[in-house]
Amino acid sequence: MAIQYIGSSISGIASDTKPTLSANEKGVLFVETDTDKIYQWDTDSWNEAGGGTDLDGAITINDSGADADFRVESSGNANMIFVDAGNDAVGIGTNSPLSYVALDIDSGSDAINTVFRSSNATTDCLRLMLISNSASPADDDDTHAFNFKADDDGGTESYVARIGVRMKDVSAGTLNTEMRFSVANNATDANTTGTLSTAGVWTDSSDAAFKTYEGTAHSIYGGTEGKVITNKLKTLNVGRFYTKDTPADKIATAERHISPTAQDFYNAFGTGTELSGLGGEITKSDGTKEKQNATLSPKDMAGVGLMAIKELIARIETLESEVETLKG
Repeated sequence: MAIQYIGSSISGIASDTKPTLSANEKGVLFVETDTDKIYQWDTDSWNEAGGGTDLDGAITINDSGADADFRVESSGNANMIFVDAGNDAVGIGTNSPLSYVALDIDSGSDAINTVFRSSNATTDCLRLMLISNSASPADDDDTHAFNFKADDDGGTESYVARIGVRMKDVSAGTLNTEMRFSVANNATDANTTGTLSTAGVWTDSSDAAFKTYEGTAHSIYGGTEGKVITNKLKTLNVGRFYTKDTPADKIATAERHISPTAQDFYNAFGTGTELSGLGGEITKSDGTKEKQNATLSPKDMAGVGLMAIKELIARIETLESEVETLKG
């Protein structure tokens, strides 16, 4: 029979007799090509693997660096693990991993769930570390990113979101960065971006290129010219709150904030989400129902505040003009 050896110290030979190895060659494998049986040397004898192999020593596969792929099958996937030697990529569930990534996971029609567990009770017991060791770092380099892509209903794949890091200043000892959060806007790739600056300040995207203004406060809401927003604000319920269902023994120290409810704000100004009651329900495109909480944007509250200030400025200027007239 032909016997093929896999090991670090012996080479393949053709023989009908298993060779005797030394005790320090424990773990060496060979395959009987006519029976497809795998045997392992255990210090003084060969043992049939029998569908399972217990390896104690180190194993190197493809030590010569040949352009030879490596594949592991599972009971339901012919490419459960696939090493693409030519492209230096690893595929899970696919035998054609993308050549520009180190790991490509394809679960077909099944969902992909990745779970990290640790019983370590110390600080930061679960860590995901992304390290950029560029040999030539430069200001404004985009060094880290989580990219999200999806198909539209026409089958076109596009970027739909991105979370990234930009190196604002790479000077030694004074490294400054910003986090960038981007989402797709009407079929263009991830082009609406908000940033978290070095100072910890959140900056919204507010580019005129992405906006279509609807008109003045009076043209949108009606009411008395110059008092549209301030009249609405007079009736808007604004109060202090803590999170609902806070345990009674924790209410005294609960985190508190001041704002209107999203529903009241929507009823007054038509921004945010149109949901009534305590939370709401939306109908998705496939007809299924989904619970969704009403939302309120800080940008909208700031915008309303600016509109109200403009009205007040105009009224103050009118009063000042009337006072000057009376003085004259």
